[in-house]
Amino acid sequence: GAQAGLPVWRSYVEHQFDVALTSGLVDDALANALRVSLVRGQHSDVADSIALRAWPNPTQRQVILNDLRTTFETGDREPSPAHRALAEIPFRAVLTTNFDSLLHRSFDGPNLLPQQTDRLKELIAKKEFFKLHLYGAPESEESLLLTSLQFSEFLDRSIAFGEALASLYVSSPFFFVGCSFDGIQGYLNSIRLSPSSIQHYALMDISVEPLWKTRADVLRLRYGITVIPYEL
Repeated sequence: GAQAGLPVWRSYVEHQFDVALTSGLVDDALANALRVSLVRGQHSDVADSIALRAWPNPTQRQVILNDLRTTFETGDREPSPAHRALAEIPFRAVLTTNFDSLLHRSFDGPNLLPQQTDRLKELIAKKEFFKLHLYGAPESEESLLLTSLQFSEFLDRSIAFGEALASLYVSSPFFFVGCSFDGIQGYLNSIRLSPSSIQHYALMDISVEPLWKTRADVLRLRYGITVIPYEL
């Protein structure tokens, strides 16, 4: 999404913090603590804090949701050259945590949400192409999972969905694009994986990861992921 001018996850969480502060979702004392967390790179913790506070309150939840829709509304924005290049690769399926619709518009085929487990299992069994928005879609409030914590909680409630994701991982090569080490680790920690000999790959920007070789070695040994490094 960043290739088309949309914010990356960290930038959006910082923006989301400003929205939460302006709307009164967080007070000054908490705001100071959250600012420190952002400086230390603990963006997922900040996102979890905001989501846990906003979701029980319908008014505050709508503030966050409306901002999410506005931020990631693509409108007439065209998919980037990176999107078009990806669309030329004959992928088995496309799984994304993005909230925008650019990947959806770049690839042909059915577009699924996390709650459509039966349809997902059907397409996996038939080996038919599909697109799956792992965190749901902003226009479908009941499907939306704002953070990795909410995603993990959803997997705890929907065992069949987690099993479907795990079956994909142990049967098909994955190509991670636009993910951080933390993002990949968070996803893989959430699904129940069985041992597999399938080789996976991750194209990753290592310019902000001085110790990337150590983290890459862990991904290779534990999950069979070979990191393809590049620097912006």
